[in-house]
Amino acid sequence: MRLPRLSPTARAALAAASIALAMLPSQAAAALLWTLTASPLTATTGVSTAFTLVGTNGDLLSDIGCIRVTVPNASVHGASIIAVSNGRTWLTSVSGNTVWVQSQDGGGRLALLQSVTFRIQATPSAPGAFTWNANAYSQQDCAGTGSLLGVPPVVVVSGPAVTPSPTPTPTASPTPTSTPTPQPTRTPTPEPSFPLPSLPVPSLPLPTLPLPTPSASSSPEPSAPLPSLPIASATPTPSPGASQPALSSTPSPTSGSGGSGGSQDGGNPAGGGAVAAPVGPGGVGVRTTPTGSDGLTVAGLGLGGLQLWLVPGAVIAGPGLLVLIWLAIQVVAGMVWLPAARRIRGDDRKRPRR
Repeated sequence: MRLPRLSPTARAALAAASIALAMLPSQAAAALLWTLTASPLTATTGVSTAFTLVGTNGDLLSDIGCIRVTVPNASVHGASIIAVSNGRTWLTSVSGNTVWVQSQDGGGRLALLQSVTFRIQATPSAPGAFTWNANAYSQQDCAGTGSLLGVPPVVVVSGPAVTPSPTPTPTASPTPTSTPTPQPTRTPTPEPSFPLPSLPVPSLPLPTLPLPTPSASSSPEPSAPLPSLPIASATPTPSPGASQPALSSTPSPTSGSGGSGGSQDGGNPAGGGAVAAPVGPGGVGVRTTPTGSDGLTVAGLGLGGLQLWLVPGAVIAGPGLLVLIWLAIQVVAGMVWLPAARRIRGDDRKRPRR
């Protein structure tokens, strides 16, 4: 049998009907029908009140496994289950001002016209008429999209607004410091002391040596005469025609030792001669004559006048004169050797002209 051909309009209507039939169960599950009643519907601010609520399932196609209730402008202190119409176990939990009422397992969900009765203990904090929002879920773990109430309960709160008292900050108690247990002090055991043996020290006689005693009759040692430095006396200078005393080769002894004694006349009977002063060992002395001329005595040899200057001059100029003589010899040798060296090398030969 041949089916009649449908027009485009009929085909579109048939597709829309098919989509509607496919979506009917999910729409029915989302639009869960249920009711929630509360008692009492009035309260006073700052007064803790026990509200009794009854949730009833009115949906033929869906069950209720969880109910969520929010209490506005109030402090929720706790919740408890009063009764369940199907006799199964339901549980309550509180989070802030939200109360969760749910079945313990999937078999305890509420079917059509079954209900659960529970109590919420809360204290309103502000006056006014407040709507208690609530949702019902098919799953007992409150998963999925909850279904709102068609007519939620409204609670009227009267009285002044309650100012929440600040929570006192706990004061930390100081941790007690443990007292250390005194440790017993160990008494040291005294060590036994042993007496030290005493050894007798032998006493040895000290030898005595005879000391020589100098005899009083020993002859005095001869003292060597010290050279003297003649110093002119303060007597008037004799005339040029007067005779000069000769320089003695042997110095006269002086009183005292080391030249520290006073001056003594050098043998001049008139008192106008030179006064000798000690200079040092070896017989070296300088004599000053009354006329002002100097003299030098070396090992008994007297030097005076020109001899006094020639001796040191010869000592100083002698080495210098030898150096000059050696330089002159070198110059003469160079003047003689240079022409001889040129002749040997042939530098004096005339070069041939080109």
